[in-house]
Amino acid sequence: MTYQRVDLKVCEGCGTLWFRKQQGAGVYCAPCVDVLQHFPDPKTRLRPGRPPKKQAGRVGLAEGAGYEPNVAAGGVR
Repeated sequence: MTYQRVDLKVCEGCGTLWFRKQQGAGVYCAPCVDVLQHFPDPKTRLRPGRPPKKQAGRVGLAEGAGYEPNVAAGGVR
């Protein structure tokens, strides 16, 4: 007789209890895996809403604007 080590897991999709081989990587039960195969990968789907603005290169105050940082607290040198 051969024995197999399993873990009792809770499915993250539907909450049912199921057995997973020890050292396994699945987090969903078999029915949820079948349903989730029809969804697009998160990396390939478009995000909802307006696309982000592209910001032009900004020049900080410390760069090129004649700004000198305060040396001591309160702006006193």
